[in-house]
Amino acid sequence: MLRRFLPMLIFVACLAVFGCTPPDSQGGGVGDKQRAEKAAKDGASEQRSFDPKAGADDEKDKPEASTSDDPTDEPDPAPAAAGPAPEKVLASQYRHINSGDYGAAYDLFDDGSRELVPLERYEAYFQSEAPYEITSYSFPSAQVRGDTASVVADLSVSSSDGEEGYQVTQELVREDGSWRVVMRDEQVASFAASDSGSSASASATAEPQGSGGDYDETVTVSRVVDGDTIEISPAVGGVTDVRLIGVDTPETVDPGEEVEPYGPESSDFATGELTGRSVGLEFGAERTDQYDRLLAYIYVGGEMFNEVLVEEGYAQAYPYEPNTEYEGRFAEAQEEAKASGLGIWGLPLAKQCLLANHGNGIGEGSPGCGESSASPSASASASASASPSASSPAPGGGGGLPSGGGDIDCDQVDGPIPTPPGDPDGLDGDGDGLACE
Repeated sequence: MLRRFLPMLIFVACLAVFGCTPPDSQGGGVGDKQRAEKAAKDGASEQRSFDPKAGADDEKDKPEASTSDDPTDEPDPAPAAAGPAPEKVLASQYRHINSGDYGAAYDLFDDGSRELVPLERYEAYFQSEAPYEITSYSFPSAQVRGDTASVVADLSVSSSDGEEGYQVTQELVREDGSWRVVMRDEQVASFAASDSGSSASASATAEPQGSGGDYDETVTVSRVVDGDTIEISPAVGGVTDVRLIGVDTPETVDPGEEVEPYGPESSDFATGELTGRSVGLEFGAERTDQYDRLLAYIYVGGEMFNEVLVEEGYAQAYPYEPNTEYEGRFAEAQEEAKASGLGIWGLPLAKQCLLANHGNGIGEGSPGCGESSASPSASASASASASPSASSPAPGGGGGLPSGGGDIDCDQVDGPIPTPPGDPDGLDGDGDGLACE
């Protein structure tokens, strides 16, 4: 019996002593290998989750996973910059001018400007001004508003006329994604008046001043004081105040006098039309008044603004010697405004009687204005009406007439009265054309 179980006992003992494996142990080895590979993968995965570089790579991979080959699925790109900035374009134009490449400079103008002035006239202008050079320039400010821009430029220019320094406000517009320069009004007038180097000079000699381009100075209106007085930049001969010749708007800024009817409207009109604009100045025979203000005709877009004030009813005609170059034009403009009842000519009589009397049938002392018609101002107005050019003092004390003698004090007259020619006794302190107010 023992002999029957002996093999089994030997087998059990073998297992206990030598650790022998059963015949199917190979299958367990395969399972161990798979478990080892899985553990290695788990370890690698665990290591990867704490690897900053691997994490960064994951983040970089994320957008790639969401991209599509279909371009319609891509987000709209940010709008591209529209070429060089406005001031860069302007600087480029100046450089082309200095190098004599006027065609390249001309190409930087907008379509509208090129329609107004052909290239040959643009080139002819520089030929007539040769040698022409923009010796220095800077841009104190630039503003962009959608497809328009405004650049303030300080310029120093050397030409056949000598050295000049001035400030301009240059407008630009965006065309086909690029900034283009808009010709200023005085540029259009100057370029258009040029034909060739010689003919431009001849034209300037033949044409009267103010007909377009032949200005004494080109400046920018920095401030409107009232309807007929402005401040300019840069100064001309050290003077920044300019009194418009031959016109008078209702008073608004005299601290010793009430605001006159239609004065605010006149001031607002001038402010809207002139502030920040580049204008041409044509000086009269007498260039300054006793207050050291410049006396000038002002041009905007080739149009005389002094005349516009009269024809729109914002001012009375007020001619005075020796600056009477356009007296006839002002008189015609005034008659048209009066016939149409524009501006001051449409005011009730009571308000018209509060205005200054310059011999135009309106203002203090004029017919229908009551007791004031018997005052000294009435008789003076009658004299002014009879011969306005010879006897009317300059607006705002800008008389320009030779001082008469006499020693008059306001205590001796029943004011206000029209300012005597030249105001020899200093009676018109605010320079509005009326003394002893």
